[in-house]
Amino acid sequence: MNYARLAVVGLGAWLVAAIPASASVILLGTTTDKGAGFGDVLNILTLQNTPNEAGAITPGNVATTLDVKNTSDFRTWAELASIGIENGSELGLIYNISQNSDADRHTQLNSFSIDVYSGSTAGSSLVHSFTYTGPSCNTTTGVGCFDPVGNGTGAAGYLFGLDSLQAGQLTALMLANPNGGIGMTGSISFSNDGQENFYAARIEGENLAPVHEPASLLLLGTGLFGSVTALRKRRGRA
Repeated sequence: MNYARLAVVGLGAWLVAAIPASASVILLGTTTDKGAGFGDVLNILTLQNTPNEAGAITPGNVATTLDVKNTSDFRTWAELASIGIENGSELGLIYNISQNSDADRHTQLNSFSIDVYSGSTAGSSLVHSFTYTGPSCNTTTGVGCFDPVGNGTGAAGYLFGLDSLQAGQLTALMLANPNGGIGMTGSISFSNDGQENFYAARIEGENLAPVHEPASLLLLGTGLFGSVTALRKRRGRA
């Protein structure tokens, strides 16, 4: 089993809108990693459609809409532990964008949730959802939009994690539901038929902090916030 280290860098001038203060999933920054395709990462949810993408993956790898692609997989605690994620504070999610057109690469990440289930088989109960609601996206200026960070799947994207309160809650849910795991629900607009995906990564280091985005404040900087480790897992998908 091979692992790839992803550097987390500061967010640039692509975003000026505010993250809701109540959001339990927070944006931590961007990551860069080259050469990681679907078979190299612990992918959870892949969405593809035009101009809007939405859907969910639930236990038993059950997709809720045709927007959900077959690279989506419900993930058990054991699978997350295989890349070092053993508690809520270590869980990171990377939103990776793969747009087909270079002319208009903006995406609106409307919302997504990390959905915790009591079991890993179809029909298992939904226990709790941790949510993120994205800022509004101006496709003319690019303000509030999410653009591809690298070229291709896993190259890489925007890193999200849980705030400290919700991380503790996830840890408790992991202990209370040992046979469970996580699925995801997502909604994306302004897509042009590329595949957008969310994959798990282990957050390393206590120096990672959420990126605060007060309204009308232009964020700059390329400082190093920390690092995450993502699974490179060759699975030979069709």
